[in-house]
Amino acid sequence: GTAARAEALAEARVAAEELQEQKRQKAKLESSLAELRAQRRRQEDSVQDEARKLLAARSEASALEVAAEALAAEVASSERHAEETERKALGVARELLETSQGISRLRAEASGQQGLRWEFEEAQQEEQLLQQQLELTRQGQAWQSHAEGAGQTAAAASAAASASAPRPADAGSSSA
Repeated sequence: GTAARAEALAEARVAAEELQEQKRQKAKLESSLAELRAQRRRQEDSVQDEARKLLAARSEASALEVAAEALAAEVASSERHAEETERKALGVARELLETSQGISRLRAEASGQQGLRWEFEEAQQEEQLLQQQLELTRQGQAWQSHAEGAGQTAAAASAAASASAPRPADAGSSSA
């Protein structure tokens, strides 16, 4: 009996120790399982967080693509506007050059006309001098003719006076 009891007691101790070991292993496994579940939850949270970040990044990338397309369109429009402005500026520059050349031609023409004006004024002055000389010459001729005429008139008058002087009877008729 005692041997059987000792054996039963030894078996009970072994069984109790095995039970304790199984409980420790069970507790260890439950702890590991809880840790794995917590780790899986963290990974799921991380995956969800990464998925949200990825979705946000895709959304941002899409918005950036739209913005890049808008900027590209704006740049193209700006380039067209710049080209149009440049064309207009070149047109204005051409017109300015043509106007400048026209002004230059007009100035040259005006300068040439100024020379002609001076020549014309010189010709007018020369004409006036010639007219004055002609007038002086005419006056000189008139004086000379007058002087000659006066001389002839004086000679005729003195001849007439001498012819009429000896006749006293004519003196009365000449006063009438």
